[in-house]
Amino acid sequence: MAAETVDELLMAGKLGIAADLVTTVAGVLALLFVRRLTAMQNTMATEGPYARA
Repeated sequence: MAAETVDELLMAGKLGIAADLVTTVAGVLALLFVRRLTAMQNTMATEGPYARA
């Protein structure tokens, strides 16, 4: 199925932009998660499992 009319092309463009925005937000959240997880692992490695009880 392909966009053939102007309205269909506009809708496809809007959906593409929305998909890109969702992907960008997911990437930022993944980056924040990895940074926090790495910090927790570093704390556990240096201070032990009961460092932040």
